[in-house]
Amino acid sequence: HTSAGLTEHGDVRRIAPDWTVSTSPLARHRDRLLRDQLLPLLIMATVAGFLILMVGLGLTGVLWQSITRRTQEIGLRRALGATPGQIRWQILGELLALAALAAGAGSLIILQAPLLGIFGEIPLQVYLFALTLTALGLCLLVVVCGLYPGWLATRIRPAQALQYE
Repeated sequence: HTSAGLTEHGDVRRIAPDWTVSTSPLARHRDRLLRDQLLPLLIMATVAGFLILMVGLGLTGVLWQSITRRTQEIGLRRALGATPGQIRWQILGELLALAALAAGAGSLIILQAPLLGIFGEIPLQVYLFALTLTALGLCLLVVVCGLYPGWLATRIRPAQALQYE
C-alpha cells in the first residue's frame, strides 16, 4: 500500500464504484497520444505538398508558354548582344518582381488577422516570422519553377528567333 493506502483496483472501486479504472504503461499512452495528434498534421502536410507541386507545375507551364510567345523579343535581345546569363536573369527577375508584388499584397491582407484576433493569442513575433518565411518560400518556389523556362529562353538562337512567326 502507498501512503494514501490505495494500490489495488478494488480499493479505488470501493471509493468510487461508478468510475472505470485501467492502467497502462506511460510509453503506450504517449505513443497513442502522439499518433492521434500527428496523423492530422501528416495528412494536411501531404495535401499541402501535393497542392504546392501542382502550383509549381502550373507555374512552370505558364512560364514556358510565356517564353514561347516572347521568342522574337528574346531573339532580338540575343542579336543585340545579350548573354544567356542576362536572358536567364531577366526572366527570373521579372518572376521575382511579380512574386514580390503578390507577396506584398497578400501580406497586407493577412496582417489584418492579428488585429482581428483570428488566430488567437499567437505572439506577433511568431506571426511575422511565419509571414516572412512564407514570402521567402514563395520566392524560392518561383525561382525553382522559373529555372527550366529560363534555361529554354537561353537556348533561343537569334537567327531562328527573328524568322519565327
